[in-house]
Amino acid sequence: MQVISGPIGREKVHYEAPSADGLEKEIRELLLWFNDHNGMDFVLKAGVAHLWFVTIHPFEDGNGRIARAIAHLMLAPSERSAQRFYSMSAQIRQERNDYYNILEDRQKGDLDITRWLDWFLGCLGRALDGAEEGSASVLRKARFWVRHAHASLNDRQRAMLNRLLDGFEGKLTSSKWAKIMKCSQDTAIRDIEDLVRQYLLAKDPAGGRSTSYSLMASPSDALNVVAAYARANADRLVRNGAAARDAEATAKHREKIESLAARIEGLAARSDATCREFEAILADLHKCGFFPDGQLVSAVAFWMEGAPLSESRNLSL
Repeated sequence: MQVISGPIGREKVHYEAPSADGLEKEIRELLLWFNDHNGMDFVLKAGVAHLWFVTIHPFEDGNGRIARAIAHLMLAPSERSAQRFYSMSAQIRQERNDYYNILEDRQKGDLDITRWLDWFLGCLGRALDGAEEGSASVLRKARFWVRHAHASLNDRQRAMLNRLLDGFEGKLTSSKWAKIMKCSQDTAIRDIEDLVRQYLLAKDPAGGRSTSYSLMASPSDALNVVAAYARANADRLVRNGAAARDAEATAKHREKIESLAARIEGLAARSDATCREFEAILADLHKCGFFPDGQLVSAVAFWMEGAPLSESRNLSL
């Protein structure tokens, strides 16, 4: 068997498998090794078994699929669970160019398979990371809709919120809303303003014709919006505040605002952030001359009310 690519007459042979008359012996040796519980780490053994089988290449087609199944079979004991939330096969398909390159490199090289195992373990790690991100996204979406099961939303709003929860590329504007939902600009604006009132969307710092909106599906989202506003208004605060009198004071004022914005982002990254902690930072922002609008502050309170160890939702406006 040969693995080839290219047009007829100009084929490139990437790999030539062992001859058919030695196939039975090769497979027998692989099976004996595979079924021998010799104490080898299951994850490493999965990588070796995958490479070994695909190198024997016993079938005309399907060798890669069977090799991936063999790897999954060997990975199963290492997981100690009846459930699996990642797919090594899917990750290999995503990285198939690198996969074919490393296979060709090792199959045409010597018997040192360190580079193959290094790639295999990296691919497994990326599959696990992807599964974790996917699970987090699903849970985030589920929590959102559980919390808003009785919210007064029309079909357009529900459809757009689902798009945002699934990962909307770019900024959401009223024009994009109208185009996607196939409605008028006025209808889009009414839909958006209603979601802003319900603390599900927040207007981004930039205004005017470039007005855009961000989804607030968690306390982290709401806190990050406040941090973004603080940074966006830093220049205005510096220009209009007492600190604008000299360059040194201006620099200190800007540095203070940046520090407070970073502290808010630090709260956003924590699962145990409390309203009281936010209130303390908000008081410092007030001293710098920054007073977030009441709707935005109320949105933070709304979302943090259900956060772990939340102590208060009565924030200072």
